[in-house]
Amino acid sequence: MDELILDPDVLGEVADSIEAYCESQNQILDDYCRDMVNLQGEWDDDHTFGNLMREIEVLRTRIHTIIEEISATYPRYFRDKALEIVDRTTGIGIASSSPVASTYSASSPVTASANSGATSASTPPKRTSTAPSTSAPSATQSADRLEKGEFISDGIRPTKLNRTRQTWQRDGYVKTFNTPKQTGEKLNSNQGVPVSRGGEGVEGFEGTCGLVSVENILRMAGVNITEEKVVNYARTHKIIGFKGIRPMCTIDSSPENNGGTYAKDRQAVLRHFGIESDIEYGSVEKIAEYVEQGRGVIATVDANMLWYQSHGSVPAFHAITITSIQRDAHTNEITGVYVCDSGDRGESSARLVPVEVMRFALAPTGAEMNITKTIIR
Repeated sequence: MDELILDPDVLGEVADSIEAYCESQNQILDDYCRDMVNLQGEWDDDHTFGNLMREIEVLRTRIHTIIEEISATYPRYFRDKALEIVDRTTGIGIASSSPVASTYSASSPVTASANSGATSASTPPKRTSTAPSTSAPSATQSADRLEKGEFISDGIRPTKLNRTRQTWQRDGYVKTFNTPKQTGEKLNSNQGVPVSRGGEGVEGFEGTCGLVSVENILRMAGVNITEEKVVNYARTHKIIGFKGIRPMCTIDSSPENNGGTYAKDRQAVLRHFGIESDIEYGSVEKIAEYVEQGRGVIATVDANMLWYQSHGSVPAFHAITITSIQRDAHTNEITGVYVCDSGDRGESSARLVPVEVMRFALAPTGAEMNITKTIIR
């Protein structure tokens, strides 16, 4: 066994397969329970049917718990092992396969005006692997530190609450969850501006909307962190995904594409800094549910639709931080979503996006989201 050579790509595929299997089993279980409920009209004895369904519900909860434990443990184990192998093979470049564009978030739209600093993000640039930083802890060491509560962001533990501290503020016919303008003042709404030019980014990395969104989630969780620190971590560390080992963000491309991320990249960076998260595909209503629980939400949108309410020649996938929800004070219907949009060059730290525009912008991405597992504010 000591001489057994393991292929890190294969380990990554095993992790992906386990996650896919767990997801399919959860779906099968839910479909089964739904089919059982539909039999109620044909059941002769309502009393025994109710007892049966209670037993089935208990069983379903137990099985879901087991599946969640498998999904949370084994994929991470195999990916950590793969990264250990990469650590031992320093100097060997491993090319990644090209991921699908539908989960990529880089810079800004194709149709942007000349002064917006925007470029197309529809076709991901080729991403090449480099050896991980020798001074950084390995994936397993990082995992151990997280288990002990020793987070890498200057030793600061992100906020984790039992319930949200935010409240509703009413103003006439609308009510707003928390205070989005005050929140926006604490966030980064101007991506890709290096420290040398008065910003907080890294020279040559302008397509950092996803990493800035990670930074903003960390800030909302009470972590004092900058874009520079998040970008430097992502560009010097690797991730297993899309059948390849690659850096956690785009490197060695044009400045407007460097720093681009996938949802899995953002999930890995959040984990490194102490916040576990899920990747989901939802809706405006689902986003509102999570925000109102006090959880952090990063949403992937088509920037053409978000900024101009029009289709570009191709979608321009872009990551934004959701900070608040606005509802009708009488009907409770969602009327708008507050976002911090770092691609709008500092103009949108607390932008109110009408609900229909948000639906329009989410549609091409399937409303892909990074959702923190814990309540952070």
